[in-house]
Order: sequence, then structure tokens, then C-alpha cells
Amino acid sequence: MTVVDETVRSRLIEPLATLVPAAELQGRIARLQAGLAALGLDAALLQQNADLYYYAGTVQQSYLYVPVEGDPTLFVRKVPERARAESALGAAVELTSPKALAEAIGERYGALPARLGLEFDVLPVAHFRRLEKLFPEAAFEDVGRTVVRQ
Repeated sequence: MTVVDETVRSRLIEPLATLVPAAELQGRIARLQAGLAALGLDAALLQQNADLYYYAGTVQQSYLYVPVEGDPTLFVRKVPERARAESALGAAVELTSPKALAEAIGERYGALPARLGLEFDVLPVAHFRRLEKLFPEAAFEDVGRTVVRQ
């Protein structure tokens, strides 16, 4: 878990807020990874606020990349300090632009996914088209049902 300066935490988070415990997030991620494996996917990329909160404990504007094996990463567009303070996930990195997402994933994980799960049930078409351009070699699959079942 990342240690966040208490002055940053108190400035960015409501004092009486209840944060999602690390063990809870880890269990949720592990169940999602089992679902990804069952679907034959390399990873999932989540961006809906409800799903970000459920799996990362924050709703900062971001993308949560969950590989089928290994640790997930929250790529944060806005207020990364707050995401780090709110999330017990452990890996919240700043993303300067959505256009840098594929490059950031490639650098962090060594390769881009060949089969990537997306939330088709809530993903706007414009966002999907952007992801098609960012991941031109990827085959996209729906992970919406897997997420909802959890």
C-alpha cells in the first residue's frame, strides 16, 4: 500500500469518509482476474465510475488496467494525489493524456494485450473508437457481465 502524507489526505478526502480496505480490493481484483482467465482475455480496461470505485476505491477520472495475472494499475487523468490517497490498490500513476494510455501500459507491463476486455454495456461509442485507435492490434471483448456478476 502506498503511504500518503496525512496533510495531503486531509486536504483531498472528506475527514469522515470510509475508504475501501486493501484486502477487499485485492479480493475483488482476484475474482475479476479469474473471470478474465475464464474468458481467455489478457486484461480488462475499466473506466466507469461505479466499476472504478468497486475495484480501485476511487472515482477519479482514470482507467483501471487489470491484467489476467499480476498487479493492476490505475492510470489517473485528474488529481492523482487524491486517487493515491483514496485507493489502497497500490499503483496509481498519472496519465498525462488519454492518447498516452497504450504507451503507458506497454511500458509498465512490457507488452500490449492481444485480447482486451471492455465494459461494452456502459462504454460510449466515442470512447470505444478512441481505444480502437490506441490498441489497433487488440481484439476487444465484453467484460460487463463478469463485472456485474461480482
